[in-house]
Amino acid sequence: MIPALPAPFAVASIPRFFTATALAAAIDCRLRLVLQSASRERSGLPAGPSAALGTLTHRFLAARGASVETSEHLFDQIHVTLAAELATDSATKHFADLPRVLGLPAWSRFRFDLINLPSDFARQRSTRSFKSTAAASVSKLGRERGLSSSRLRLRGRADRITRLPDGSIEIRDFKTGDILDATGALSPSIVLQLRCYGLIAAESFADSPVRLIVDDGAEHEVSFSLTDRRKLKRYLAALDRDLPEGRQLATDALASPGASCCSCSFRHRCRSYLATAPAWWQGTAEAPSALPRDIWGEVTGASAGVHEHCARLHQVEL
Repeated sequence: MIPALPAPFAVASIPRFFTATALAAAIDCRLRLVLQSASRERSGLPAGPSAALGTLTHRFLAARGASVETSEHLFDQIHVTLAAELATDSATKHFADLPRVLGLPAWSRFRFDLINLPSDFARQRSTRSFKSTAAASVSKLGRERGLSSSRLRLRGRADRITRLPDGSIEIRDFKTGDILDATGALSPSIVLQLRCYGLIAAESFADSPVRLIVDDGAEHEVSFSLTDRRKLKRYLAALDRDLPEGRQLATDALASPGASCCSCSFRHRCRSYLATAPAWWQGTAEAPSALPRDIWGEVTGASAGVHEHCARLHQVEL
């Protein structure tokens, strides 16, 4: 028997910090922002094989510049480690063997393309440590470094933070998949994420210019002008005003069903989504361009034409 969906959330507790990744993913939905930012929240939908491939790609790209291993050996090391992690989690162990799940031809293409992806990660840069201010902290320069600002109520983890020869601070985030919108510009969500990182770093390194780079094998610089900073600070100030720390707010007042539902791991517990999605599927309400591939609900009817089509297929198979 298929288990019932868990009970929808009725209220959400506002966390102390919002994460840069949650802000980027939930531009249009404050409920997703709140739930994804709460580190203690573990009731989201499990990730699938595509997410595991993204993790593998991300780890490989982030590690390649600092590794003395060949790309082939480094890839295989990271793959073995990830496979072990997937195998120990009941939610992911069924796709821990990625070559089998994808099929050997697809896996071989994925491995070859990633290993041979052009990159300039190998160039050496200084990774000296610097003192942080009381308001914000950067654990130290280097790979996978945490960023946080109590004043901004913002935190995140940058893929790489380095001091460049000219004294500026570079924050580099490695991305896989499509990072551009329909106009060929960087996705607004990616731009927001990088600027959040930059805003925190600007507090810690007040005397150093901050440079933001999105790296998918090629470099894409994100503007970080005074106007960009002011606009983001106004946005964060509005969140601070509307979502005070520790407040319990009704989820219906926070949710905004729409395009972000497709990638939201909490949609199965969102009352607004559960109420809105059937109308999208039935065409009685305007739907976002991409719909989640969900299967849930009750069978309300069946078409005779479907039965006849299935019968013809069965006859053919026989």
